[in-house]
Amino acid sequence: MFKKTTRLFFTTLFFFLSFSFLLVQKLPALAQEPNSSPALTPSYVTIVNPVRGPDFWTLSNQTPLDFPAFQKTLHQKEELSSTWLLRPDFLFQEELVSFFKDESFASDEIGLFLEVTPSWAKKAQVEYREEPGWWFAKNVFLSGYNPQDRIVLVDQAFEKYYSVFNKYPETVGAWHLDAETVSYLKEKYQINSLLICADQFATDTYQIWGGWWGVPYYPQKNNLLFPANKTQNKLDLVVLWWAARDPLNAYGDSVFQSTYSVQPND
Repeated sequence: MFKKTTRLFFTTLFFFLSFSFLLVQKLPALAQEPNSSPALTPSYVTIVNPVRGPDFWTLSNQTPLDFPAFQKTLHQKEELSSTWLLRPDFLFQEELVSFFKDESFASDEIGLFLEVTPSWAKKAQVEYREEPGWWFAKNVFLSGYNPQDRIVLVDQAFEKYYSVFNKYPETVGAWHLDAETVSYLKEKYQINSLLICADQFATDTYQIWGGWWGVPYYPQKNNLLFPANKTQNKLDLVVLWWAARDPLNAYGDSVFQSTYSVQPND
């Protein structure tokens, strides 16, 4: 009984300490004043803004740039740095992407949002499927395409990014990425962080269930949903959960529970 209680205590302690490092934006540390009380364990929040381009855009009273511009205004007012993930179709529009080349983004990070769209597929000369809807997993995820086409799509997006920013991105995001593609991203482009969707039992016509819960980790090479259990099995990049779920309310078999998350529209 004592051994079980001890294990439970240390498991709980480990989870609590890990949860306090909900990380990765490198923000300046606050210096502790002399003779002040001991500082609390520092904690971090990463603000991530996906930015979509004109593909599938249906709003007549708003452009793809309007909301990022509004977000940037709020960030500047509060002196916040953030990560912006640009979808390739946004990069193809010079009048849009020039916004992110402004010096006001010097302290921000700009990465790629790997959500497949018609214009990206066309640029890469890959056949795009859009039935029954663009948001279906087989259309919007890279894993919906054969391995050769995934590589072609990735290379096209990264080279386009390089032509705009004169460097490759260090962070990518997607609702889902397969382990083979991520290994390629790490090996060829040296990405160091990856944002993928957290567990959701019933949302957006697909299901992700049984992954690691809530905190950043180094993933297994063949399964991005779990931390590596040994160095030889580790991909040397950090996985972060997109729309990380509420640790108490997000368990359940319906879309009701799956929308308990830190994503604003949830």
